[in-house]
Amino acid sequence: MEGGVYRPTEEGLALLEGDPIDTVLAPVFVRKVLGFALMLHELRASGGTLPAAELFARLQGHYPKWTTTFAPNSMLFWLRGLGLVEFSTDADGSRLAKLTEI
Repeated sequence: MEGGVYRPTEEGLALLEGDPIDTVLAPVFVRKVLGFALMLHELRASGGTLPAAELFARLQGHYPKWTTTFAPNSMLFWLRGLGLVEFSTDADGSRLAKLTEI
């Protein structure tokens, strides 16, 4: 806000100019939202792939106020939408989260 007027940030201007949403928002989310950083850290520390249920349990260990998997599951879908994570399934049909090459 400048002089009582809202002004877009650099990221906001980039979005208005048509830059891809994943290019603009991925760095912001990773830098400013702790859950995203923790999720990416846990995936990297595990060699790049984890069962989603195990990933959620690890994140809930970092932040016990998450008593359900709603928040980490939502973040995982955001990371997939941003192209940072992809899904597959293991032999049991459980969902796996895997870091992409980005």
